[in-house]
Amino acid sequence: MGRPPERAPRGLFTLADAARIIGEPRDRLAYWCAQAGANLVTPQVAPGIQGGSRLLSERDLAKLAVIPKLLQAGIGHTLIANMFTKANQAWWDLSTARDQNPDWLEWIVLLLDSHFRPTWRLLLGVYEQGPSSRIGEGALKSFEGILNGFMFHHGGMAGFHVVELSNLKRALLERMK
Repeated sequence: MGRPPERAPRGLFTLADAARIIGEPRDRLAYWCAQAGANLVTPQVAPGIQGGSRLLSERDLAKLAVIPKLLQAGIGHTLIANMFTKANQAWWDLSTARDQNPDWLEWIVLLLDSHFRPTWRLLLGVYEQGPSSRIGEGALKSFEGILNGFMFHHGGMAGFHVVELSNLKRALLERMK
């Protein structure tokens, strides 16, 4: 009997699907998912597929898509794993925010204290008239509050980096169609 085709059930994705959608090499995604590797994302094992292919959810795709941006910002695997664990799992949903408000805005704000130790905050807001327009005033005030609160508690800041997660999610949703 031959091996059944590696087709993921609806709503789940194989590593090959994820590599195509995200645009990262499959072996890099496999490393980020492997327990012997970085172990940043834990895929499900598909019992119905011979060989136990690992399957990824939409949340896993969002996490895998943001990892390269976090690594480029100088954040290590330990802090990324911490972020994926501590952040509410709904934060990584691809379609929920879009369905609730098409003008949604999500940022990951990476902050460096005066000793260049990184930390992160999550910011949720809206664009005034869609993703190609200005950022809403509430989001900007929240961002100001994050910066002021960080400087108050840490006594200074070496810098910050903003990762725009909502546009990354929009691009993933487009590629998934």
